[in-house]
Amino acid sequence: MKKIILLSITYLFIITGFSQQIEFKLKSGDFTISNKLTTDIFENGEYRMLFFSEIPTNDQKLQLERIGVEFLYYLPANIFVVYLNNNLSETTLEKYNIISCNSLLPDYKIDGKLKKQSFPEWTISGEKLHLKLLIFKNVNIETIVEDLNSYCESINEVNVLSNSVTVSINKTKLNLISELEYISYIEPIDPPATKENDLGRTLHRTNVIDTEYNTGRKYNGDGVNVMMHDDGYVEPHIDR
Repeated sequence: MKKIILLSITYLFIITGFSQQIEFKLKSGDFTISNKLTTDIFENGEYRMLFFSEIPTNDQKLQLERIGVEFLYYLPANIFVVYLNNNLSETTLEKYNIISCNSLLPDYKIDGKLKKQSFPEWTISGEKLHLKLLIFKNVNIETIVEDLNSYCESINEVNVLSNSVTVSINKTKLNLISELEYISYIEPIDPPATKENDLGRTLHRTNVIDTEYNTGRKYNGDGVNVMMHDDGYVEPHIDR
């Protein structure tokens, strides 16, 4: 499942004038940061969160791209995660209505379900924690697998289409993994699939069109062909 990160997530963006702080909500938790108008790029580019007072127009985004801003994804309200190839002056930031430029901290990357007192039971096997790592889209996933392997017990799946990697790690290394710059987000693997509750069909009234008595309707799909189309790889499904 492709998630962008940090993507199907609810966000809140509040600017407090007196304290010059910004409060925002991510799937990983609630955070407060100070307004900051310096980019602090030291070498080879950095990932940053740009907070805008208003969403930039397409023309403004193109202008920013020309001076080294690579837009990766959007977080409502008015936040963009970007890759900065070089420093931007305070004048440039203000020109494009950017009110703060902040680092993407490791704590922002860890899904809230992994921050609870205990990990979801389906993610644990002995001392191993099974995770899905979402990689920034501007990273060639094939170039980081070797480095990532040095932090993991095993790499279980590499999905080039979604730029994600499923791994098993020692439970104590979660925070260490979150510090890797090329990782956008860390979430638990999906829970085991369960069969649909056929006995619950009365709840959506399908029992009216496919009855169990002889004289009733028998609209059960016999003779009907259905095609399902998806743009991704179709994985095994328990109900298929």
